[in-house]
Amino acid sequence: MDILSRLYDLTGTSDPAQLAVTTLIALVLAGGLAALILEAVRIVKEYSRQEVPHAAPAPEPKPEKAPEAPGEKPAEKPPAKAPEKPAVPGIEVVKGTVKESMEALEKKYRLNAVTLATADGLVIASTINDPDEEAAVWSGRFNEMHKEKPGSYYPVADKGVYLYSTESAGNKVIGVARRTVALEQDEIKGLQDDTKKIVDKFAPAVRKP
Repeated sequence: MDILSRLYDLTGTSDPAQLAVTTLIALVLAGGLAALILEAVRIVKEYSRQEVPHAAPAPEPKPEKAPEAPGEKPAEKPPAKAPEKPAVPGIEVVKGTVKESMEALEKKYRLNAVTLATADGLVIASTINDPDEEAAVWSGRFNEMHKEKPGSYYPVADKGVYLYSTESAGNKVIGVARRTVALEQDEIKGLQDDTKKIVDKFAPAVRKP
């Protein structure tokens, strides 16, 4: 009776049939409420998982450099090598004729043209067809430069002309070399020596009697 009294207090009836119905309804309601609560909890969890950003991957640690031994210097890179200058080819300039010899001189020193003249502007030999003006103008220019500053080599780079001199049997021979790039020191010396060889061989007229 004690249980029935308590159910009566809760439901307002002591009829067993009504109590059973009321209890069933209460259980159904309780079950539905529990289902709602569980669904709400699931939705909250799902929403929480979507909102939480993915953590960025931790950066990989950089490898540490091995400590240098005391007094040990880091290895230095060797300096870049300068481009090698083309060597003067070993061509013998004295040939069977003056023409062949002048062509060999031109080829050996990569000249566009070369004219040899006396100190007073007369043509000795040349690789161009009309060398008279070339010999007269540039030998005069050489003499002017020589008066201002004595020497045996005068570049006139803006004209692509390089003037030089040598001697044959005590007489000055002036060379007028045309080239697109300046002559190197070893080329100047070689050009002077080879010019002397050609003049000594083919131009005895420039020598003193």
